[in-house]
Amino acid sequence: MVILLIDILIALLIGYLFSKRLTQPLNKLIEAIKKLANHEFKHHTKPRGLYKNVFDNLNHLSDQLKSSERERKKLDSMREEWIANISHDIKTPLSSIQGYAEMIKDSDYDFTLNEMREYAGIIEAKSLYIKEVMEDLNLTTRLKNKELSLNKKEVNIVTFLRKIVIDLLNDPKYADRDIQFHVNQEIIIVEIDEILFRRAINNLIYNAIVHNDHDVKIIVSVEKDKYTNIMIKDNGKGIKKEELDQIFDRYYRGTNTGAAHRGSGLGMAIANDIIKIHDGIIIIHSEVGYGTTIDIQI
Repeated sequence: MVILLIDILIALLIGYLFSKRLTQPLNKLIEAIKKLANHEFKHHTKPRGLYKNVFDNLNHLSDQLKSSERERKKLDSMREEWIANISHDIKTPLSSIQGYAEMIKDSDYDFTLNEMREYAGIIEAKSLYIKEVMEDLNLTTRLKNKELSLNKKEVNIVTFLRKIVIDLLNDPKYADRDIQFHVNQEIIIVEIDEILFRRAINNLIYNAIVHNDHDVKIIVSVEKDKYTNIMIKDNGKGIKKEELDQIFDRYYRGTNTGAAHRGSGLGMAIANDIIKIHDGIIIIHSEVGYGTTIDIQI
């Protein structure tokens, strides 16, 4: 009986020690999970024992969540700044519209027909600007949520791009700009949604115009290799590396943005999304002081 009692006590002691060895890491694991649930991502637990792989994965998850939280805060900050910018950009034309409308309505003013037409033209221009901003907001939301159905058809991309360049040069605002079109073959057939793809190309060329000096040289070219390669190259200011990493982010506006460049700030993000839904990619190479090259592959 004494020996049996001793055996039972030894078994209980071994069981206790073994269960303690099992439960201690589990308690640490539970504590670590609680910290993650409370958004405490700095905590790391040293992997050991039976649960080494579990702790390794938990630490990796903590690092991933910390990185995601950092990106979320960064995006929130950019969104708040973007909202402030776009609110200002919309308020300015709205103030002009309101001011001219009140003047025209006021019976104390006696305007000539030419003055009325001039003011109406200003109101129309400001209204169109606000409409363009609203269209950008609507388009980027639909692209992000994949709500757009493409109306693809076969198009000669050479003719398509040449017309875009000609239309830009026929616009009085850009008539004196140095925008060139280079091509070594006249027929390259691609399947695209013409309206959306034109929007993307226009956004990219417009970006090269407004972010550089007046004498910037812009070359648009296209060639057929394994893919169809469209290139938009300028010899302008270039883009800093830290900005290059964010240029396709929604709500981002670069430091080269001048007073003439107002709007939604979504142009590059929209262009990137449009190229993506055409199963293409955009690659940007840029060097400060030497210019930027945008390579589109579809």
